Amino acid sequence: MSLYDNFEDVAEGDEVMVRRGRGRARIAKVYRVTPKQFKIQGFGPFWKHNGKGVGDADSWYGSWANHIEPGDKERIAAMEQRAADTKTFSECRVSDLNHIELIAIGKIIRNAEKRRADKEVSC
Repeated sequence: MSLYDNFEDVAEGDEVMVRRGRGRARIAKVYRVTPKQFKIQGFGPFWKHNGKGVGDADSWYGSWANHIEPGDKERIAAMEQRAADTKTFSECRVSDLNHIELIAIGKIIRNAEKRRADKEVSC
């Protein structure tokens, strides 16, 4: 995958991978195609010749469309699941957990901290 992909043969209904700035990659569908541009649901228009968002400056916050490669869908689904799990964890109130749940979570956290400490020592 390169930063710029050619989309001259893109068709309505095709799925593409879209990135906006430093955000996570997403899979979205093309819903309109014109001679020079194509539009992606939730992201707007992109140029066919390079997959760059129409009107985006050459800054770090630009939008890019890329062709989906093998493994991209699974990788993106895993990243979205991790983000959802992180949100669930950050919104949890410790006072809602019972003693057994606190013991289990405490054990997991201590194991993670030990793993991180061991990594730092070995570097």
